[in-house]
Amino acid sequence: MQVLTHVREKRHHVAGEAARLRAGLSALNVHVAQLQGALVAYKRERDAVRASNDAARAGLSFALNDALAVDFEARKAAIVALQAQIAGLQQRHKQLLAVAAASGGP
Repeated sequence: MQVLTHVREKRHHVAGEAARLRAGLSALNVHVAQLQGALVAYKRERDAVRASNDAARAGLSFALNDALAVDFEARKAAIVALQAQIAGLQQRHKQLLAVAAASGGP
């Protein structure tokens, strides 16, 4: 009889312990879900920062590469020279048209 009472008390104790552990597990699951949500947000932010850094790094590669910078400056100077030459030729064209019009040309 004492063994049966002991088994019943043990079963009651184990059932109570299981219920307490289930409640703790439920609270832990809620906490883990919140942390997972925060983790997703942090990962998105990290990816945005990485993309921004990659874009900035791509822009810096031009400035950090001496050959590209020298080539850019040479092309820039050539463009300025060509624009000046075009302006001079356009002026010369206007003068020739004026001379042609004054002489009664076509």
